[in-house]
Amino acid sequence: MVVSICLLTLLAYNTLMRKPIETQVLIPVMPGINLPTSHLGFYALTLLICAFIHEAGHALAAVRERVRLHGFGIFVFGFYPGAFVDLNTADLQSLSPFCQLRVYCAGVWHNAVIAVISIIIFYLLPFLLSPGYHVGTGVGVTYLREDSVVTGYRGLALGDAITRVNSCPVNQQSDWFKCLEEAYIHPSGYCVSGAYLSMIDNKASVPRRSLSAIVSVNKLDENDSFESVSNQNKLNEDCCTVQSASTHLCFTYTTPTKLSSTSRRYACLPARAVTERTSCNVTSDCGNLGAMRGNNNGIQSESLGVISTRSMYCVVPSPPDNSTRLVRLVHNRHKAPAILFLGPLEDLVASIGVSDYVPRWPSILSPNLPSFLGLLCT
Repeated sequence: MVVSICLLTLLAYNTLMRKPIETQVLIPVMPGINLPTSHLGFYALTLLICAFIHEAGHALAAVRERVRLHGFGIFVFGFYPGAFVDLNTADLQSLSPFCQLRVYCAGVWHNAVIAVISIIIFYLLPFLLSPGYHVGTGVGVTYLREDSVVTGYRGLALGDAITRVNSCPVNQQSDWFKCLEEAYIHPSGYCVSGAYLSMIDNKASVPRRSLSAIVSVNKLDENDSFESVSNQNKLNEDCCTVQSASTHLCFTYTTPTKLSSTSRRYACLPARAVTERTSCNVTSDCGNLGAMRGNNNGIQSESLGVISTRSMYCVVPSPPDNSTRLVRLVHNRHKAPAILFLGPLEDLVASIGVSDYVPRWPSILSPNLPSFLGLLCT
């Protein structure tokens, strides 16, 4: 008993001090330390089931050996539930050593059996739940934060399946996080024709809210002053007017110049219309080499190159800060548009909970049932 107490104390100390798991033989479960508080209910239920089956094993083995059973019950010690069985000591001691060992080991044996069954059920869950849930066709939405911008009439709903993040396909939960990481590191661009961009020069035929502004920014030279840099940043921030801020976003793209280099330009474009176009990383992904210098079909901008109406450009969202990203979430709801999220991706991850399982009938089946069963089995 003393050795067990010392061992448990050492294990608890190592866990509290965040010692590497590789250096620990046993890891105690400590709520709030290495067990999320949201899993406490699952943990308590699992303990109760395991304790009940453990003691039931002792009771069944004792009855088989004709040992009288005085009582059986459950209890709660602090937070941890447990169970007990009261056997007749005289009957138990009258058994042969082998029969006594059978009674004593019956509880552990039953726990081993239930552990094997739980592992089998866990890996068979996709098959067992296939009549009511899809697997591999997207991630099901299991949680939505109430104050999140992705909720609402045209937002996501519990049970929806997210199938793409920008141009990145999402088939399972690991894809969801991988695609979000990709969206943060490499923001997706979209192919836009030069004719579409050059429409801004024709103010008579293009409403202001359709294409409100286009701003060109030269490549900085060594002699540029701090005021010049500030003015260029201000041009980027002021790319879209206040009136169009709810529907438009500032995008950036490059055009060639007379000096065999490129010039970065900014355009205020309707976010939804642009994000529905083909995705790209660079202009060459759009099917050509971009605007060719000296094209007579282009519109010349002094010292800033040419916008060729026959060429395609890769326009990339230019958010106001480095942590903000524009993400397009494609889901499976019939005739509903994709969700556009503009903000830090940390907020998006905190606002949406996902699962590998997508309910076939979201109005009937709970999207959280597979996760509940999975946690219960583990």
